Formats: sequence, C-alpha cells, structure tokens
Amino acid sequence: MEKALDFSWEQKSLIWSRFVGPNGRTQEEARHFVEVCETFELNPILDDIVFQKYETRQGARTNFITIGDGLLRIAAQDPNYVGAPCAAEVREGDELELIPSEGNVRHS
Repeated sequence: MEKALDFSWEQKSLIWSRFVGPNGRTQEEARHFVEVCETFELNPILDDIVFQKYETRQGARTNFITIGDGLLRIAAQDPNYVGAPCAAEVREGDELELIPSEGNVRHS
C-alpha cells in the first residue's frame, strides 16, 4: 500500500518525543506507529491517532487508536463522502419513514 503521508525528520522526531518515546516504548514500535500513520494518513500531531501501550497478564500490548475526528477529517477529503450519519434522537411515539434507496430516514 502506498503511503498517503511522508513525515519529515523533524515531524518524526516530534512524534517520538511527544507520543511514542515516553514510558519505555521502543524504536521498533515507533517505526511501526509512523508507518501506520503515513500509510493511512493519520497524523498524531493533529490527534488523529494515539499510541497506547499497557501491560496484560500475557505481557506488554500495543494498540494504535484512531480518533473519530481524524477519521472524519480524512473521510471529508473523499468526493464520495456524504457526511456523518444522522444521530437524531428517536423517542417513543415518534414516526419514522425509512427510505433505504436514498439512505434517508424522515423523522417527524
């Protein structure tokens, strides 16, 4: 897969010092994190993605957690993106009309 981002050396250094290096994370984990970020256009400097490392009974575990705002920022760049799903509150007694062919729900 082609990289969507290419961090400069200064950006990689900032990512290491602020988001990866503290708390005993390794350079290998940092390279993996940066590779994932560059491939999927997730920028930890913009809080698109978070590096998380924690201990379990089976040993250390590493996760990269994408943040919803980062995913929305990337989705909005796609010309086919139609916006976030409607999150209108539905209550007992409300009337809904589902129109699957349009991807719409009418709420009254």
